[in-house]
Amino acid sequence: MIPMIRKVIPKKDFNNFLKIISIKGEVFIPVQDGTKIVWAPALKADNLTWNFSNTDLSPKDFFFPQTQNMLEFHNDPRNPQGLILHEVQAATFPKILLNMRPCDSRAFSILDQVFLHDQQRLDVYWQEKRNNTMILTLACNNPCSTCFCTSMGLDPHSSQGSDVLMQDMGDRLLLTPQTESGKDLIADLTGASQDEVKQAEALKDKAIQMISTDIRMENIVSSTVLDLYNSAVWKSVHE
Repeated sequence: MIPMIRKVIPKKDFNNFLKIISIKGEVFIPVQDGTKIVWAPALKADNLTWNFSNTDLSPKDFFFPQTQNMLEFHNDPRNPQGLILHEVQAATFPKILLNMRPCDSRAFSILDQVFLHDQQRLDVYWQEKRNNTMILTLACNNPCSTCFCTSMGLDPHSSQGSDVLMQDMGDRLLLTPQTESGKDLIADLTGASQDEVKQAEALKDKAIQMISTDIRMENIVSSTVLDLYNSAVWKSVHE
């Protein structure tokens, strides 16, 4: 269990923070690109977007690239076997995903259960990317009217799947580490006061109350995977 040593940083000092964490890996952030919010390298704090609902494309592309070279053939004329198939060694560089929303970071923790639950059959490509990626989650203070995260067992300020949870308090951010890596990343920041912690908790409570969409999960939870697979709903969904 990571001690709840909360830190605080003024937004005006965030550019220096970016420079410091960039030493540990390439930083990517959601930025405004025309009418869309997309992931892009963090060049400086000036292009950080604090007020957004979510990115138009999921950050899963960092873990599920559209193409990846896994195997290659080597041709050795001296070898009677001819073409030999070799595994390509992974070359993933450390990354930091900054300002990811809690629903996305939670999704990755669920996918970990799929790809990493069995040591005999784990997905080494997923594992390698996860081990080389840190996630700094930005809590949602103003959820959309269509958001339903509370129906999925989390809330707009959920920290599941992240290394650091960040809560936007206007002119500054409250940061709470969730892993040892996250704790090390923010170790040099100033400790948060009790008033700042209370303010962050109040923002969390307000955000939860803003969630109005309630999706009942009883039928899904009580159904088998085969029942869901054969559900008649897919006949209309695909249209």
